[in-house]
Amino acid sequence: MADADWERVKSTVSVGSEVSGHVIACQPFGVFVDLGIGFLGLLEITEFADPGSRGDERFPAVGALINAWVLQHVDSNQQIRLTQSVLSEEQWEQVRGFLRDRKAPNSAEQ
Repeated sequence: MADADWERVKSTVSVGSEVSGHVIACQPFGVFVDLGIGFLGLLEITEFADPGSRGDERFPAVGALINAWVLQHVDSNQQIRLTQSVLSEEQWEQVRGFLRDRKAPNSAEQ
């Protein structure tokens, strides 16, 4: 996808936005979700941390509809990291602040 499309999606589907989509693939590191916006969402394995589960048992089935919130935009691979954890507004502000702080040094260099 074009960079302009990625920038549009980032501004439309901001951190903290609720999204839904269908699971399209399960990998050892997490679950890919088709959000219907031209970019994939990723729920990392830590979202399914059940020590008693093994293999694909811990993941939702391919095709399952899931609801989640946007946790981060990953520019390097134009991917949307998701969470299913319910966060308070204060916690979302902490996430947003952390992401702003991480970007600040790079912005100063440009």
